[in-house]
Amino acid sequence: MKKVLKIMSIMLALTFCLIVMSSTAAIAVDGAAGNNPDQVQQFTGKLSDTAELPCDGTRHDLATAQHVGQGMGPGRGRAIGFEAERDFSVSSVGIMAGLTNESFEVVIYDSPDGHTPGSVIYTTAATTGGTGYGWNDMTVSFTFEAGNFYVLNWRPADGGSSDWVTSPGMDYYNDNGLPYAVGPITIVEGFEGFDAENASNLYHPHMRLCETTEECDYCLEDSFGYVWCLDVIDQNSEGIYLAGTVDMGYEVRNAVGTYLKKNAGVSLSGDAGSGCPFNYNWKLQGSSGSGVWINISPSAGHGTIQVWMCNGTSDIIDKVEEQRPGIN
Repeated sequence: MKKVLKIMSIMLALTFCLIVMSSTAAIAVDGAAGNNPDQVQQFTGKLSDTAELPCDGTRHDLATAQHVGQGMGPGRGRAIGFEAERDFSVSSVGIMAGLTNESFEVVIYDSPDGHTPGSVIYTTAATTGGTGYGWNDMTVSFTFEAGNFYVLNWRPADGGSSDWVTSPGMDYYNDNGLPYAVGPITIVEGFEGFDAENASNLYHPHMRLCETTEECDYCLEDSFGYVWCLDVIDQNSEGIYLAGTVDMGYEVRNAVGTYLKKNAGVSLSGDAGSGCPFNYNWKLQGSSGSGVWINISPSAGHGTIQVWMCNGTSDIIDKVEEQRPGIN
């Protein structure tokens, strides 16, 4: 339990645009004018895993609502713009593509709104790729702050245009599905360009993040995006008793928990903080579980909750409700 989730008629042929080709020849894409990009199809082979880095924390797959498929011609770089919904740190950034074996850079820019890159605030480089289509990760050490906007760019270090991918190319999602909340961020824009200068491009890349987790005996994440970091303070034949913190994104509160061995029932409680105290009651099944939450003193809402270990994944990352645990 330790350490702890697609022939459409061609309508446009514009500079810096991606062109939808067909449902079986999913897309042909390019980041520069005058090129004749290749057709591609939905990938059905075995994903490469040799360019992946391990994630000693929580893996966030940044897939959004409208999957397009794979395509060649990514231009000089591919990026996403997003808002951080809470403070969080990452240890790696990944992109789903067939990459040539060369030096790549991950560049982070500040942004006023997620639609325009500002100044470069972080950059790192590494050689990766050459292993076929799959995830390619790069070590990144950066902390995103709640409420701030950023642009995250993956580009070839030599500035090459569309020569840095191999068939079937890169995995894309349509910007028409944005904004989209996933994990600790809300993605608002997709870009092409060495400095993410082309926001008029229609598609954005499929990326992922590895969020680092604080050292604690038990790390849990829930469907509201809260992260519980709890240490064992006592245990006996009946259960395990825990204390630590719950990071709610906008603030960190003191927290306690109890695990009952006889029925695998778990109770988690966060203190009042700037809102009200709240409690979860759920049942652990494997590395995740579900149950109910309630706000107390005064009562201000209740609902269902799902919880999982921080080193696991869940399809439910952002739970949309008018009421939230711990908030009046």
